Amino acid sequence: VITVTNTASIASVRINSLPNNAGVATGAIAITTDQDTTFYLGAYDAFNNYIGDVVGTWTTTGTLDSTKLSPRAGSASVLNGKVAGQTGRVIARYNALTDTTDGNVSLSAGQVNFVQVQSRRTGITNTFTSQSLTSDQLDTLYAAGYDADSNYVRGVLTTWSVLGGIGGVSPLTASDSVIFNPNRTGQGQIKADTTGFSATSGLYTIA
Repeated sequence: VITVTNTASIASVRINSLPNNAGVATGAIAITTDQDTTFYLGAYDAFNNYIGDVVGTWTTTGTLDSTKLSPRAGSASVLNGKVAGQTGRVIARYNALTDTTDGNVSLSAGQVNFVQVQSRRTGITNTFTSQSLTSDQLDTLYAAGYDADSNYVRGVLTTWSVLGGIGGVSPLTASDSVIFNPNRTGQGQIKADTTGFSATSGLYTIA
């Protein structure tokens, strides 16, 4: 067995799709906000012979959020983008050498993985927990869809109903938001139903 070791100086680096020169140079890619994508930094000599993967520093251009690269220094870095619509290139630096992806990395919305009832249209922390109202007050609720990484995707058309007989909702047709009109004292909840998903608000107390 003959083992050949490349001891030449590093003349260039390249962002690859797989480690150990097994992949290709990373070009333009489109990913969703619930996907992770790993980039690898390969080193090459003056004749473009592979030497090995090297530890570099990673950042981004355009609107891509560089804080979503982890680690920021390593022979590989994982991009876990969170905001649909962001686009830009990934950059890797090793000493004085630099490479970028051959095209833009573009983020689009992931698939809806779960729905929650919220007090505002967006923002996962706005989940509806509990509320006290009088029978002459109205309240608006929203059905928000999130991907597997809890990134907001869109409002979800749902059929709304009132549990506990404490009032009614409008509209009665499927919508991504609803107005709750309490008409009797007591406690109850608002339920949002759609094909494949169901979510319930926190407890309303009507006085």
